[in-house]
Amino acid sequence: LTAMLYRVAMKLAKRSISDWDHETAGFWDTAIAGNSCLRAALCRSLGVELAVARGFSAVGILWDISAFFDSILIHRLVEHALSLGFPPLVLRLSLKVHTAARAFKEGPYVSHFLQPAGTSILAGCGASVSFTRAALYDILDGMHRDYRPCQIQTYVDDIPQVHTGLEEVVLDQAVEQAVDLAARLKQEGFSISAKSTVVASSEALAKAVVKELAKHGLTLASAEAGRDLGCDFA
Repeated sequence: LTAMLYRVAMKLAKRSISDWDHETAGFWDTAIAGNSCLRAALCRSLGVELAVARGFSAVGILWDISAFFDSILIHRLVEHALSLGFPPLVLRLSLKVHTAARAFKEGPYVSHFLQPAGTSILAGCGASVSFTRAALYDILDGMHRDYRPCQIQTYVDDIPQVHTGLEEVVLDQAVEQAVDLAARLKQEGFSISAKSTVVASSEALAKAVVKELAKHGLTLASAEAGRDLGCDFA
């Protein structure tokens, strides 16, 4: 929650922020105007189902980042946002609020004011989704530039990675790209949650991906189905 005066100020800046979102969002970014999380999840699921129906194998890695909003490094966010042309005056105003001391409420209890230590943005701010877009942009742009074709998308802090094709090919591609993606996320201060899940067109393929990732220090679970933006993904 933020102060009413600040919320009014961000409403006034909404047009500038929306214009930036429209011009800057990568083709991998599905959290855009006119596109719901349901539509994004169903389109992804349909692509996998069509591939499997045609006899191909499929691997989906549903990445989950621990405490995503609280892991964003403020100095890196400033660098990313300015390099992508985010309105600097809006950024300056907004980050004064994001980096200010906070109090936390739990039921009737309110904490002392605490000063954030160079990380964390407020999820309820009108610019927070744009800030997550800026924080992840270089990671996703680099992945799509280095691995073509690449099917890694984002919806705010949800990052699904999908591969379809011959079994031996999707196994190699999924592991290689997953290891690189995890390394890039770690470099920006993000931690992979234990809730991250591998789903595949066969149990053996899912377990093979998990086994290979474990060799690189990545502990992910395998499941017959996962949750992709609140929808079943199998």
